[in-house]
Amino acid sequence: MITSVVDIRETKLVDLLSLGRSNFSIKMLDLGDVLLHDENHYLLIERKTWSDLHSSILDSRFREQRSRLKQWKSERQKCIYLVEGMYTEEYKKEKRTLERLMIGHDIPVFFTDSLEKTAELIGEWMSMETLEKLFFQRSVEEDQIESRLHKVLKKNYTDSTLFFMETLSSLKGVTSSMAKSIGSEFQTIQNFVHLYHLDKEKWMKDLTSLTYKTPKKNDKKLNKMTIDKIRENFGMME
Repeated sequence: MITSVVDIRETKLVDLLSLGRSNFSIKMLDLGDVLLHDENHYLLIERKTWSDLHSSILDSRFREQRSRLKQWKSERQKCIYLVEGMYTEEYKKEKRTLERLMIGHDIPVFFTDSLEKTAELIGEWMSMETLEKLFFQRSVEEDQIESRLHKVLKKNYTDSTLFFMETLSSLKGVTSSMAKSIGSEFQTIQNFVHLYHLDKEKWMKDLTSLTYKTPKKNDKKLNKMTIDKIRENFGMME
């Protein structure tokens, strides 16, 4: 369960969050405007309008506040800036400052059009069971997988040979005809890898003896470059 605290000076935000029936307490916060936390995570939200940001940069409050946020943040404690209002060209300098904040200091910045939208967003975070999703970091590999599978319909495979064939054909340089020939011979990924480790010479002989159809309808055999590409992607290189 998330515990939510809103700074007592944020009166308009408090009123809007109360209308949304969000559960939170009100008190003076030393840093930030809203603090959300569960058993494992703390999220500190600093809310500003574009004009607030402009003023704080001019009088150096922004720099001092940024330093305090950097000292406060840790693996379990994250802080974000929530900038409110419509952006116009007069705030170019402020936008560049926010970009440096995100890139140079690893502090995310969220944007909303109005105070009402700010309250709506914070209310959604308050209603979450935990903050785990907001703290979850995807690996590079997960991003690559999602990118490659984008717009690809996931299938509920009941045929392990068909799955093996499609896995092979997803490799660069491996045609569907090659994949069909290999899949028909070895049947499954498990069998393909097992036979390789059982007898590498026989595995290679069986693989190089396979033929596949080309667009010109003539039969061809797998070349060493293609076989090495398959071995590399299946973790079979030594």
